[in-house]
Amino acid sequence: MSEPFMEHPDGTFDCAVDAIADAVKRLRGLPKWDDWITFCAQGYGGRPDTYHFAEIRMRGDKIASETPLPPEAEQFDIAGASPAAVAAFLDELFRKHLGIQPFPDEGDDYAVGAEW
Repeated sequence: MSEPFMEHPDGTFDCAVDAIADAVKRLRGLPKWDDWITFCAQGYGGRPDTYHFAEIRMRGDKIASETPLPPEAEQFDIAGASPAAVAAFLDELFRKHLGIQPFPDEGDDYAVGAEW
């Protein structure tokens, strides 16, 4: 089993958005990126000891999700966006469209990872 491409929190970044931006930058730096990578977010499930999970897949300038994405996702030009802009957009999708919310005792952050 291979190691995750990215995991947060692991002490490297202050927030999920920074971790996602770094992952996008590293992905774009790969000599070849033909496979889908899945960004998995984990947040508060609404009750104590419950979790909510969401996934967004990315390959090059394409994104996909098991849940239909909102129309603005289809209009967002990932290819022309900076890693920080892509990260902010994915964060918005996770939070507003896919329902990821931080745990009450974790400030405004949530866990996220990326795996092949």
